[in-house]
Amino acid sequence: MSYIDIVAQFKDEVDFKFMVIIDNETLRTSYSILSNLFCDPPRITDEWLSTGTYTKKQYRKQISLLKKALNKNIVLHSINNDKHYTRLIYKLK
Repeated sequence: MSYIDIVAQFKDEVDFKFMVIIDNETLRTSYSILSNLFCDPPRITDEWLSTGTYTKKQYRKQISLLKKALNKNIVLHSINNDKHYTRLIYKLK
C-alpha cells in the first residue's frame, strides 16, 4: 500500500502543512511537508511529523498527488517570520 493510498484512506482526518522556508540572509529556499499521519501502523496523531524535505520539483509533484487524492485546493494559511527565516505555510482546504 503506497503513502497516497493511506492518505486517501484517512482523507477526512489527515491534515498537511506545506512549508516554503526562506533563509533571510542567503535567500536560499527549502521545502518541507508536515503531516499528522503515522504510517506504521496507519493512525492520526496530534503531532506534526515531517514527511521529508524536497527539491522544488519533488515538492510540487507531491502537492499535486495529495491534491488529487484528497480533492482539495492549497491555500496560504500563515506566514511565520523570525530573525533568520521566513516560513510560508500552506494548507489544503
